Amino acid sequence: MTNFNAAVYLLSSRKENLFTALESFYKNWNSNFDYPVYIHYYDDIYDDEKFKKKFYDELSAKIHFCKIEYKLPEHIEEKELFYNRNYLNYVNSGRFTKKRIGYLHMCKFCSNLANFDNQNSPNPLLKKYDYLLKIDDDLFFQKKINFDLFKYSENYPLVSGSNWNVSKRELKNNPMHGNIETRENLFKFIKNYINDNEFVVKNKQLAKSLVKNNEFLMHTLPWSRGLFIYNMQYFNTPQYRNYFNLIEEFGGIYKHRWGDIELTSLYTYIHLSKKVKFLNLEKKNIYDPKFITSFAPSTKN
Repeated sequence: MTNFNAAVYLLSSRKENLFTALESFYKNWNSNFDYPVYIHYYDDIYDDEKFKKKFYDELSAKIHFCKIEYKLPEHIEEKELFYNRNYLNYVNSGRFTKKRIGYLHMCKFCSNLANFDNQNSPNPLLKKYDYLLKIDDDLFFQKKINFDLFKYSENYPLVSGSNWNVSKRELKNNPMHGNIETRENLFKFIKNYINDNEFVVKNKQLAKSLVKNNEFLMHTLPWSRGLFIYNMQYFNTPQYRNYFNLIEEFGGIYKHRWGDIELTSLYTYIHLSKKVKFLNLEKKNIYDPKFITSFAPSTKN
């Protein structure tokens, strides 16, 4: 039974695995609540009505497939895009090529919590909900969750299934750790954002990193992982919209592959005194975040 004005959403391109992932999600949690699920997709991957009928018949009539538009930012030249930064090991090793441009679109979609306009954003129908749970199509739930995941959201702006960070030892041994290569210029952007607006940073570790100009302290912050529950009163706001628009203007997502995990977490660390709530579901083997290890299929264009 639904208890909160809430919904679940995801962006998907793994057509061959989507049903298995969502079946595990319903079997181990959402069958008890039947919160509506909005599956967003690019191009025509889920246009087939016969394919969608299985989800409606076997899982829930409250599943919605939502096609969304996408395009590259007009103010960023093609040569500036992340996959052309061959000085990065992540790129020159062949792990991030032009074929993965869809990943950059995904990073924008998942960070875009303030513009419900169907332009690489959650469907406008999601604007009516107080809480949004974002999952991935490569997340496999293998144990029952016997409580409503939204119950913590009343008291926390962001609730996450698990947390992770890059340790100081890892950074010392490998200063250009893979995660660091996807945060190029992020520390500089955050410093300017805070200083230009004279914000008082709520998180002590982030505040210390700025005072000491120590970028590594930012990199070792705890980051969300697995599933993400947003209390939208903190994100569907003019302040978050301005923050996201500045990221867009800077071009960090497409130039440097800034991820939604870092961008949404940093926003909470800057502005919100309430901490991020980590549920530690991964440590309890509730779900397997490595159910699928292959890259998601990219966009057509």
